[in-house]
Amino acid sequence: MDCQTTYSKHALEKHRKDVVKYAGLEALDIILQKAPLVYSRGNPDEVPERLRGIELERRRTTVKYRCKTLRVVIAKTINCFTIVTIFPDPEKQPDLEL
Repeated sequence: MDCQTTYSKHALEKHRKDVVKYAGLEALDIILQKAPLVYSRGNPDEVPERLRGIELERRRTTVKYRCKTLRVVIAKTINCFTIVTIFPDPEKQPDLEL
């Protein structure tokens, strides 16, 4: 899919500092670059009613990157993907290793 994947305002404002401190700035870049793969390995997650006209589907994936585990929620939109949220989740088994 040739498109522009973005981070949501929520992901950047609420979780960016925690992710950078936990896994490094490059983790955000890798997740952004690999968004289609991360999305494809995820488990379906409910799209909030207020976003049903914008988001087609959401998936939740636990990603391991350099021995750090992150929970990533990605929404498929009409145009591409939006990374809704990303945060450290060291207790989970990963669905995908990058």
